[in-house]
Amino acid sequence: MKDYDGSWKPDFPPVMQFVDLDNCYAKPWKLLEEHPDYDEAKNHEDRAAALSLVHSFLKTPENQKQLQLLKQKYPNAVIVPVRAVEAGGKNKLPVALAEYISNFTRYGN
Repeated sequence: MKDYDGSWKPDFPPVMQFVDLDNCYAKPWKLLEEHPDYDEAKNHEDRAAALSLVHSFLKTPENQKQLQLLKQKYPNAVIVPVRAVEAGGKNKLPVALAEYISNFTRYGN
């Protein structure tokens, strides 16, 4: 059996990742974990903390460029979060991320 190489199948829907494309070792989740609102957003169901974290993370020039490309390429896209109940509670980050991207692609920055 061939090892999985991590690539998507050709018919898989487009996926956008907010990463440093020039740095294959970039770990964007580490930036999230270092944010002062991370614990409250991820483990304590704090919506305001999640929105603060997502806003500061996506305001970088690289991520703003990614959002502009998303808006241009998929103007009628529907953005939905992947939600799950985790050990620490209901992680508010997926909903905040989907909300931010949806608002940006609908109304601009």
